[in-house]
Amino acid sequence: MKKKAVIAATLLLVLSMLLSACAPATAVTLPKEAQKLSEVVPRMGEHWAIPKGLPLGPLYLVHQGKVIGMEYMYTQEMLKETPVPPPAQEELGPVIRELDPLPVGATINHMTVSFNPQGHAGFTVPHYDAHLYFITPEERNKVIPAGPPPK
Repeated sequence: MKKKAVIAATLLLVLSMLLSACAPATAVTLPKEAQKLSEVVPRMGEHWAIPKGLPLGPLYLVHQGKVIGMEYMYTQEMLKETPVPPPAQEELGPVIRELDPLPVGATINHMTVSFNPQGHAGFTVPHYDAHLYFITPEERNKVIPAGPPPK
């Protein structure tokens, strides 16, 4: 059952990627009410969020003032099948969690999904992180904190 839920979540994210690829690319704007949560995390950027969306997201990944991606978090409990009232259930099957709509014009280049068995700062329970990136993996590799390299 858990494996089916993970597969379903992955398929939904892939579908959103395919649909967003059809839209023209435009710059994604950070919402006015978003607050900075962290400095630059290598390959992710600064983390920003609207407080009412914490801890699950969306979190906005920002580098040099540009939104480069969005992050959503899922607990293991959330990945269990969730009943959906008919008729949607007949059409879609079980819904794990509906994502907030992506900003208009957002084009997802790639995504990553990782499991954090110990959690991390800001969300200390075991959970999955789903990162949707609007930049290429090569551009992501250049996202590093400013300043001199560590010694």
